[in-house]
Amino acid sequence: MLDKFSIEEAYVCTADELFLSCICDVENKEIKNQAYFFQDNKENPEPVKPYGGGVLRLAESEDIEIIKEISGDFFEDVPKQVAKKEIFIFDEGEEVLGFSITEKGQVLQGYTSIGMFTSVVYRKKGIGKAIITKLKKLCYENGEIPICGCWYYNINSKKTLESCGFVTKTRLLKVKFI
Repeated sequence: MLDKFSIEEAYVCTADELFLSCICDVENKEIKNQAYFFQDNKENPEPVKPYGGGVLRLAESEDIEIIKEISGDFFEDVPKQVAKKEIFIFDEGEEVLGFSITEKGQVLQGYTSIGMFTSVVYRKKGIGKAIITKLKKLCYENGEIPICGCWYYNINSKKTLESCGFVTKTRLLKVKFI
């Protein structure tokens, strides 16, 4: 099938045992870790010590330029995501400390994917923990189950998510057929 359809690479979720097994049977391949997928280990984790200040608020249309300026290409389509009420801003006074995103599951009903972006100058200060903790609480208040993910190389994001009670049981692998 690989030759018939000229398939050069595939992304494989380790939770898909059948697909993963089929990939394991292919001889000439190169496998690279791509991303972690997280689920909440418990609804009410022990208190993490996130950043003590800051307010999480829904982004508005007048925030679009500052979101783009600070976050670069982190978000797919800022105007659309702001209009859909998916982007939040975490700020303190006039300072933007970070952003977050929530996307309700379309395939997995009842789940909401959450994510955070911390402004570069505020990293390693507990901002990410504060954002994720607030988003997680918001999800449960709205009857949704929070899930999240991060790129394999983003160790700081992985540590932040784990410190907020998330665990990863599933990975995304990139398989290149050679």
